[in-house]
Amino acid sequence: MNLPSIIILLLGIGIQQILSYGGCPQKCKCLTDIVSCIGAGLTEIPKNLSQKIVRLDLQENKITKLNRNDFIGLPNLRVLHLMDNEIQLIEPHSFDNLTKLERFRINRNRLRSIPDFLFKYNHKLQRL
Repeated sequence: MNLPSIIILLLGIGIQQILSYGGCPQKCKCLTDIVSCIGAGLTEIPKNLSQKIVRLDLQENKITKLNRNDFIGLPNLRVLHLMDNEIQLIEPHSFDNLTKLERFRINRNRLRSIPDFLFKYNHKLQRL
């Protein structure tokens, strides 16, 4: 293998690692598998987060709605904290792909109802 081919290969691997890692949202603190956005002034769930995340702390923000696709890229998420936001609506199937979710906190929001079968695929959920 010649030098240009090796460089291209290494660049490809590096880009793939960056894409799988995602980024750290502004005003948040991130470790390899934990993202903490407590009181960051967020109005929606951050996008392009790492698939490696196991804990996502989004309490004390201004999030008003949970969309169906907000958590699609987070298959390893085990802990999700959304308390003290302004959440009024959770779309059906919002948590379908969070099959490893164990703890979920959403107290102190403006929810009046939740969709039927919202936690249908969250068999590991222990705390709500």
